[in-house]
Amino acid sequence: MKKYKIAAMVATVIFTFLLPENIFGGGIKIGYNLNDVSGSEAEWEGYTKKQTPGFTLNLFTTNALSENLALQPEIALTLGKGVKYEDDEGHIDISYLMAYVESSILFKYMLLPDGTFSPSLYAGPVIGYQIQPDVWFDNHDNDTELDYKIVNGNPLELGLSVGFETRLKAFVLDFRYFMGFTSFLKEHDPEADYDPEDEVQIEFYGENNNPMEPDIKNNVIMLMLGYDF
Repeated sequence: MKKYKIAAMVATVIFTFLLPENIFGGGIKIGYNLNDVSGSEAEWEGYTKKQTPGFTLNLFTTNALSENLALQPEIALTLGKGVKYEDDEGHIDISYLMAYVESSILFKYMLLPDGTFSPSLYAGPVIGYQIQPDVWFDNHDNDTELDYKIVNGNPLELGLSVGFETRLKAFVLDFRYFMGFTSFLKEHDPEADYDPEDEVQIEFYGENNNPMEPDIKNNVIMLMLGYDF
């Protein structure tokens, strides 16, 4: 619960202080995500990487900078980030599933700012706070599933969103791609205190079997429908 409160406070402060005075729109979007990962530890020998589905709830305002340019701050709750690794031999599949509270500032170029039909291009930075990192083990040999909380999840995620948005009167269709710049896992801590019944550390090793900082980042394709009040 403490993580949820901190994330909400941080996102609210960022959202509030970055709002220009000349707001001309704002609303809500709900979206479907396809989640994947990239990085040097994203591919595993003996496993096939699969995209996972997720959902997004997004609140936004649109703030005019000029006739064609606007600034669009957003707060979002994104569920289901992660990836699934399917065992090529069909024994144990492994899935990472994470939820984030995210704050983004999108710089938008409106192609037809005054029309009923208004397409736009946008890009901007995203800051996310990881609130629920889990790993699932699906054992096909004995038909069991185990769910553990990840102890060494990286609470802070930085990334970039780019996309295309079109509006028809008050209705919004938004298609975007999120590219993460930071790994969603940290290097495991051998001295960490945790409950192995419910929690786990994800470990990666480099040369000479030395612990290493994981390089595995979230990538997300989003399609959202919204309404501008």
